[in-house]
Amino acid sequence: RVGDAGGPRAARNAGSAPAVRWQAAAATTAAAGPAAPRGMTVRMWVEVGGGTPVRERPWGRVVGRKTRGALLRVDGIADGWGRLEEDFVETDGESVTASSLGFALDSEGEEEELQLLEGWVLLDGRDLGLPRQLVAFGGEADAPPPPPP
Repeated sequence: RVGDAGGPRAARNAGSAPAVRWQAAAATTAAAGPAAPRGMTVRMWVEVGGGTPVRERPWGRVVGRKTRGALLRVDGIADGWGRLEEDFVETDGESVTASSLGFALDSEGEEEELQLLEGWVLLDGRDLGLPRQLVAFGGEADAPPPPPP
C-alpha cells in the first residue's frame, strides 16, 4: 500500500536523507537594500554625489541621470540593480522621461518611432570600487547627508 509506514517503500528509504524541497534564493543582499515584493514599490534616495546613471537595462547604455537627493520609486530588484517605476523615451538621440512628454505619448507614438525604455539603476557600487548609489527611504523629509569622504 502507498503511504504504509511498514511497506517496501519505507524499508527502501529508511537509510536515505529526507527529501529537500527547492526554494528560490533571495533576490537581494543586505547591502543591496530592501527587496520589492511583486506589485509593491520601494522608495530609495540617490546618495552618490554626482548623481547616478539610469540605464536601459542592467549594464546597458545610459538613457538618463538622476541627481543626488532624488527620491526614486523602484518596482523590482534583480542582481543588485533596481528597475525604476518611471519609463524613458528616446527622441532624436536624446533620452527623456516618458512622463515629461505628457499627452504627447499616445497611440501616435508608434508613427513618430518613439521607443519606450525601462530605467535601471545600480543599487550599490561598492564592490566595483564605486560609492554606494542608493539608500533606502526611511520616511525622512529630506535626503540623507552625503557620506563622509
